[in-house]
Amino acid sequence: MSMPELPELEILRRDLDKEVTGKKIKSVEITGTQTTKRGGTKKSLLARLDGHKIDSVSRKGTWIVLGLDSGEKAMISLGAGAGLRRNQAKDAPQPGLAVNITFTQGGQLRLLDPKKSCEFFVVGEGEVADVVGEIGFDLVGGDPVDQVR
Repeated sequence: MSMPELPELEILRRDLDKEVTGKKIKSVEITGTQTTKRGGTKKSLLARLDGHKIDSVSRKGTWIVLGLDSGEKAMISLGAGAGLRRNQAKDAPQPGLAVNITFTQGGQLRLLDPKKSCEFFVVGEGEVADVVGEIGFDLVGGDPVDQVR
């Protein structure tokens, strides 16, 4: 399996925007430590997510960016064979589950990373451009880096 292409990522971003924007995070479970290695300690990552609401979902190049009501951004880079799935809390965990975000209402968002090729971490609002670097014009419709919502 290959990494998702920009059109696939834009479709995913649009779907996530409809499904998770406005949802409050009840809890986060991290099982894939390789996926979150850039996010500091597991405890600090959980503290930056727990209890916050997702205000927006955007895409910067190949990164999915979840805007939090704290002003911080959860950065997700999907690697080969990886995916983000919406599930009900009662659904059995899938193989490769790396991050499981449970909402106060409306189920879960699961990051599946069977090949351990994803990245998931939280940055301050001004750090998004440092993470994504210089990106050119995006024909698929991503926001310019300097216009992060």
